[in-house]
Amino acid sequence: MAQDAAGVAGGVWKTTNGGGSWAPLDDFMANLAVNAMAMDPGNSSVLYAGTGEGFFNGDAVRGAGIFKTTNGGSTWAVLANTVNANFHYVNDVVVSTNNSQRVYAATRTGVWRSLNGGTTWAQILTTALSGGCLDLLQRPGGPADEVFASCGSFGGAEVRRSASADTGAAFNLVLTEPFMGRTTLAIAPSDPNVLYALSASDDAGSANYYLGLHAVFRSTNGGLTWAAQVRNTNPIKLNTLLLTNPVIASLTECGFGSNSFSNQGWYDNVIA
Repeated sequence: MAQDAAGVAGGVWKTTNGGGSWAPLDDFMANLAVNAMAMDPGNSSVLYAGTGEGFFNGDAVRGAGIFKTTNGGSTWAVLANTVNANFHYVNDVVVSTNNSQRVYAATRTGVWRSLNGGTTWAQILTTALSGGCLDLLQRPGGPADEVFASCGSFGGAEVRRSASADTGAAFNLVLTEPFMGRTTLAIAPSDPNVLYALSASDDAGSANYYLGLHAVFRSTNGGLTWAAQVRNTNPIKLNTLLLTNPVIASLTECGFGSNSFSNQGWYDNVIA
């Protein structure tokens, strides 16, 4: 089984044995800061690689657009219309399961859509939130491209939904709360009506959980409404350490000294 992976300092790598070993496909790309990858669900030889570390780490490398391969990663070419400031930080890329010519990209300026396999792009969501849009999700099963976008990090975040992003339907707000920071999204493979969102805390007044866990949300109606499953106020401490170094945050309980909270929900944040 062939699979590809990327590193923000190492280009694109490939395995043909289920991850047993990896070999560089192109670790000398024009831009090595590969931050997001997406495979055409109808043709595994076609992949997109978004470049640019857009999560505000101190050693972040700026990107140079979206690269595409049509031969399984043997060669890559930058998509000419992404060589501009709107695509310096490509945080996520999604290829439509309904039409592989439709590609969506979440960047620091919002959400962009291509209807022709990346040749041209149009902005379909604009945001002024810190970091722009950081995560994308397409909910499968319908004839239209129902797309969710998570936008914002420091200073507030939100999740928006377009019932038909392929036709330009508006992205309506479906989830936001005070002190909600960077949020990642996932969908249950067993039921496309069940979605999850993992949010970091942007509450600078929280002694222990600033940039740690804010909440894990779940939707059971296709993302229309959401309910928190766990928050950083949960009485079971382990449940609150999802975006925290759990070792040093539990030293007291383990008899090794004083607890220390090292939180990286603004950066190390993923849910599946």
